[in-house]
Amino acid sequence: MRSLLTLTLCVLCLIAAAPSRSAAQNEQGIPKEVRKKFEKAALFPFYDAANDVTSVHMVAVGLTGRWGNSSGAESLLAASLGVRPEGERFSLYFTFPGKVFTPPGKVTLRLVSTSRAVPGLANGQEAEVSINADGAGVTNVKSSVETQKFKTDIPKPNTEYVEQMLDVPLTIEEFRRLAASKRAEVIVEGKSIPLKERHLKALRRVVDAIGGAH
Repeated sequence: MRSLLTLTLCVLCLIAAAPSRSAAQNEQGIPKEVRKKFEKAALFPFYDAANDVTSVHMVAVGLTGRWGNSSGAESLLAASLGVRPEGERFSLYFTFPGKVFTPPGKVTLRLVSTSRAVPGLANGQEAEVSINADGAGVTNVKSSVETQKFKTDIPKPNTEYVEQMLDVPLTIEEFRRLAASKRAEVIVEGKSIPLKERHLKALRRVVDAIGGAH
């Protein structure tokens, strides 16, 4: 049986290779120059017709462990070839009403940790998350931990992994401060995770994509 990681890899590859039907339908509301910046920032829009809202998601970027030096898609590829997927990564998403792009008022940073160990945080726990930029606090929030388990054949059959996720909402002003900084860190329950220059560059590309509509 193909692992969940391999299946996810296939989905990510399809998204990266060609626009989905939802993304294609949404293109009429996003100016060409903005779409180009979306692509450069690894942002993919998905239109929800039932709720008449478009959500835009960024491909995950590695922070630590096996995810540390690659994007989410590259890490999933490595995992499908037999490399353990432990580590931490981040993504982000934002929404706008309808199909016609309008700059968002907030961006949500999503932190994801994958390990074979016992979950570090309890499911549903309100974890304290702080973000600092150039020595100053950007935000400090409580975020509910979402936990899920999955099995894969890496490195052995039926290896169980634990994945935990935290969402951190940022106003667009806070997000721009973070992206513009030279030094930044995310602190989860006292554990500091530094954001390197390549992480900040990824955020700046998103700022540029959002700002392209002003």
